[in-house]
Amino acid sequence: MTSRFINGGLILLTIIGGLMATKAGARNQQLLTTYRKLEAKVGSLPIRDKTKVYFLALPTEEPLHYAWRVYLPGNFQYRWEYNSGSHSGSNSNSREFIAQVRFRESGGQGQVFFQALGGSSSLSLNDQNLANYLKERPDQLVVQQLADKNIHVANDDEVNVVLRLALPEEPEKTIFELKFGSTEAFEKQAR
Repeated sequence: MTSRFINGGLILLTIIGGLMATKAGARNQQLLTTYRKLEAKVGSLPIRDKTKVYFLALPTEEPLHYAWRVYLPGNFQYRWEYNSGSHSGSNSNSREFIAQVRFRESGGQGQVFFQALGGSSSLSLNDQNLANYLKERPDQLVVQQLADKNIHVANDDEVNVVLRLALPEEPEKTIFELKFGSTEAFEKQAR
């Protein structure tokens, strides 16, 4: 009699285990499908050296909207600089995130919105020519974007120009520039 209960219990546990394994397999497949959709949208960023910074430009659907997938190693002190502002910080663990820059014309002024690592900022560009281009001819601006074709691997000791805008009449004159690097690299560059 006791062996019947034990055998019945084992059969019941086997059935329950099989159902749970089937459910876990279906959930795993669902997660894998979601992962592949996200990877198709934001690209794959294979990290070969976890001590380096990685950038990959992402396609956007809006004109004058730029985005990058970024990987920062752990214990990294970083700094973003743009025209008249900056943002700095550090992270104890490695981080992967999306950084974005959007340009708009509002009330006759050019505006820039920057977002990365959960923070954001905005600033006005007091340049009437830029405001006109943002409103009337945004596709004619001269744009240089880091990692727009391939993944860019940055060294700790370099400051990278992530985005640069210029007017077509004066392509050598920068009207907006976004830079990224380690705090140490910016200090070294300032010397």
